[in-house]
Amino acid sequence: MLSELQKFYRLEIEPLLGPPKGASNAEIAQLEKALGFPLPRDYRSFLRWMGKDTDGPLIGSDCFVDDIVDNNRTLVELLSENDVSYRLPTRYVTVFTHQGYMAAWFEMPTAADDPPCAFLTEQTCELQFFDSVTDFFLEELRALLPAVRKTRKHHRWWRLIKRAYNIARARRP
Repeated sequence: MLSELQKFYRLEIEPLLGPPKGASNAEIAQLEKALGFPLPRDYRSFLRWMGKDTDGPLIGSDCFVDDIVDNNRTLVELLSENDVSYRLPTRYVTVFTHQGYMAAWFEMPTAADDPPCAFLTEQTCELQFFDSVTDFFLEELRALLPAVRKTRKHHRWWRLIKRAYNIARARRP
């Protein structure tokens, strides 16, 4: 449930890093147009809540509104490179990748507001399944909390480095 994820974030992460940055309705509509189908309700709410939080606890991962279309290509490569016999449907949404060796996704179409989510990492090459996308992100944030606490001091520097990188990337032709 998204409210459980938001509560965890508010109590554990927000005091360290501040509130997350969400995507606009226009950005989410643009993503849905690029994908060719509407997203489930709770996932849209997740994106509105933290879909642009590139400097937050998931820094370095690709799980934001601008990453999703490219993530779908990354997932195909990850499955292929690791000889994972999982047949992707025609429509799916890769909600998370990390440096090309991890991915989480859900299948479309779905009637679920918060659809079940699959996860794969090259470390094990075994599929892991979550009851929902929210459950996946909650587990991911819980796992990252010790690192967030430890690197809080360095986080300001990382934000500056990331901001400089994004500015340089935006200026490229």
